[in-house]
Amino acid sequence: MGRSFFVDDAAALLGVSRRTVYYLIRDGKLRTIRTMCGSQRVLLESIEELLRARVPTPRAAAASDTVPSGKYPEL
Repeated sequence: MGRSFFVDDAAALLGVSRRTVYYLIRDGKLRTIRTMCGSQRVLLESIEELLRARVPTPRAAAASDTVPSGKYPEL
């Protein structure tokens, strides 16, 4: 069995809320184990896989680096 984290710690590593971690678990994007006392722990391996999947591709990064049109003045 690999290293695992409490849901709060997994949320901090991912930069999301606890609720989002539970949604990711429900959707099968994060894998967990249950401790003997019933606590749910998120496997580090699944956190790493999710983070790798979230890394933007060069094409996606290029699209976000476009020059603003000037339509909307800065606030």
